[in-house]
Amino acid sequence: MRSPQGWAPTDSAAGTSHRSVARRRGIAGAAITAIVAASLAAGTLAPASASLAGPMGAVDPVNGFPSSFSDGRVALGQCLDGPQCLVTGTQPNPGAAVSFPDNFPEEHFWYAASAVNTAQPALYEAALKGTLLTPADGQQTAFARLRIQMDGLTPNATYTVRHPYGVETLSADPNGAVLATTDTGCLDVPCTPVAFANARAGFMGDFAGTPAPSCAMLATCPWPSFLTQTNPAPGFIGDINVPGTVTGAPSGLNAVVVTGPNAGGLGVNTFTVSQFNVQGKLVGAAVTPTTPVSPNAIAGRSSALVRWAAPGNGGSAITGYTIKVVNGITGAQIGALRSITAAKDTSSNSLNVTGLTGGIAVRFVVQARNAVGASAFSPGSNRVTPLLSTPGAAVIQRANPGARGGAITAKANWTPPASTGGSAINGYQVTALRLSATGRVMSSRTSVVQHFSARSLSMTLQPGNYRFVVRARNRLGYGVYSSRSTLVTAR
Repeated sequence: MRSPQGWAPTDSAAGTSHRSVARRRGIAGAAITAIVAASLAAGTLAPASASLAGPMGAVDPVNGFPSSFSDGRVALGQCLDGPQCLVTGTQPNPGAAVSFPDNFPEEHFWYAASAVNTAQPALYEAALKGTLLTPADGQQTAFARLRIQMDGLTPNATYTVRHPYGVETLSADPNGAVLATTDTGCLDVPCTPVAFANARAGFMGDFAGTPAPSCAMLATCPWPSFLTQTNPAPGFIGDINVPGTVTGAPSGLNAVVVTGPNAGGLGVNTFTVSQFNVQGKLVGAAVTPTTPVSPNAIAGRSSALVRWAAPGNGGSAITGYTIKVVNGITGAQIGALRSITAAKDTSSNSLNVTGLTGGIAVRFVVQARNAVGASAFSPGSNRVTPLLSTPGAAVIQRANPGARGGAITAKANWTPPASTGGSAINGYQVTALRLSATGRVMSSRTSVVQHFSARSLSMTLQPGNYRFVVRARNRLGYGVYSSRSTLVTAR
């Protein structure tokens, strides 16, 4: 599935950002021209101030285009051949090999991510693309594009579009349509290497102001990055022909969410698209993933929720993550390593680490794995102190009948629980369960809280058969009851 492309600007100097207007370049038919003319709506996609962290590759001496663009994690080369490269529709001779300038595609991509659904088949496009205006040297352009296109909306209504690289507010035109595009880079020929590099400053997000909430949870915001399908084909970051879920959104939102009157059809004011067609050809042989950035941890009760941003996959899909718990002061490892499988868990990039000791400060480090090997462990997360929990179950011992004569009694016996919950046990409570001949509980009697040093209790009871249960208490409250004791007859 490809969104309408092939539009070039009419009035912009190299290195600027603007909304593109309709200028036919020879590959779009009259129907597309009509759509653009009818759909151009109020609202401008604000150019982003952030740019790709990685460098632009050297200009290819054969075809005159930049050889690659990098987001600091992966480098993407010119996608010019194979089923994952969207070029055959713009080659003069699609059945022949690509050659410059005679059989070079009119447009090709370093990166493209499109979110579409049946209601809005051209909803969203984020891309780094090159165009050859005429088949000759000096006619190359390279730019980043962000495009949002919708129809069937409420005329003149306002819509909010949240997407992987930011948030846009757009107005439908009188026909209920929106077409808003921002192109950034070298838009007018001839292009110098410096002008080509201006494409790095396109659509990739603006975190100079207030970060998105999901970004603010991290120790540092992820750098602008390419979206990557969760299980791409080797050598690529996604499949241009088959939509799938993605990771890597610098906003933290790996989806497009549209909100406004009847945005998703009559009576549906919000709809979400989380499936993307993604194009991007990795440069170089696969290596181990890049080192993840510091994860973020949120303390829970004897646990912590750990979140991290997906690192570069090194040219091979990430297969899993390993999480290590370390002492928050000394850095010494605590307990066994925790591992998750990427195919199942990568979409959330998080793990709730349980079994931690309440009151002991910890940090977390994360390692990514792919088919080549494992990355280095990340720097430590923020330091958190898991909350204390209630005690574990006390261990019930054999019950004893009371002495003959005098009051009718029976005696419960127990030992402390294996876990105090991280806070000292300050008492025990004993419950005697009076049972019928069939084992049904007919009545119960619960003691007052016993001293923390107590290990047994004789209780005055009605005649009958009994089992005892015991629970420990710390400053957070009671733990779970123990199992039932042996059956005993009060006497």
